[in-house]
Amino acid sequence: MPASELAIARRTSRSARSSACLLPERARTSDDDGGMAYKPFLASGDLPQPGPVPEHLRFDMKLRVAPQVLQGVQPSDLANDIAAFANTSGGVLLIGAAEGPTGVLREYVPMDHSTAQQVVNAYGRARLECSPQPVVGARPVELPASQPQTLRYAVAVNCDPYLAPPIGVRMRGQSGGEKWWSFPVRRGAETRHLRPEELGTIMEPRLRRLSLQLSTLLPSPMGTGRRVKFYFRGHTALGQIDRIDPEQASFVVQFDTATNDTPIPLEAVRMIWTATGGTQIAIEGALDHFNFVPTQP
Repeated sequence: MPASELAIARRTSRSARSSACLLPERARTSDDDGGMAYKPFLASGDLPQPGPVPEHLRFDMKLRVAPQVLQGVQPSDLANDIAAFANTSGGVLLIGAAEGPTGVLREYVPMDHSTAQQVVNAYGRARLECSPQPVVGARPVELPASQPQTLRYAVAVNCDPYLAPPIGVRMRGQSGGEKWWSFPVRRGAETRHLRPEELGTIMEPRLRRLSLQLSTLLPSPMGTGRRVKFYFRGHTALGQIDRIDPEQASFVVQFDTATNDTPIPLEAVRMIWTATGGTQIAIEGALDHFNFVPTQP
């Protein structure tokens, strides 16, 4: 097992182990557990209620898995789903969830346990289409008060962020010789594939670590992000991180008293820590009328 997967696995709670998991151990993560950016769905109580629950960076819904994939057809679409979460900041894919017209969770469409286990197995095969293989746990989750009683399961596919990406997905229709690979990522509520110029940002270990740390501070789909105290040269300011821009290797801050957004390069982040007052970020540079000014060499 790669060192990054081993480090994640060591943090696993024994209660999270299950024969339904695709790995013997996986991480139980939360916003306050090691800085990971998502919370896995492990039991009925973790499932969102139908209503205003939209898809977002760390949550996706699917009504079902195609029957031919359940029967063993190459599951590259499923592999794209899990690799995209792993290459970004982790997330949960919920199978058996019907979307409304505005992209929110309308209702659950439950399945029996046998079908749910077929879905789990399909994601196990999908993981084998990835290189390196991500840390993924798929499990049937019983829905409360399902009717009829034999149809009472959804499947939660929990994908940990991979600490040394990118994870590639083997493209369809290849046999023998060198393989062609794609590199999916999450961008907002969508999955798309990295362009060559974007690979460097997620491959550089320090930038990857900073991106994962900052992603825990992003706004939730139904609320606001955490307020952060920023330390610049000769100045402090309070604000919220609005988004991370991997293409520009930067993140965007909305300061409390500013009328404009402020992009800041990831390379300018000196350190991130938590104190009594909340999250603190030290920036190498200055703030001039809420515009970032780099330190002169």
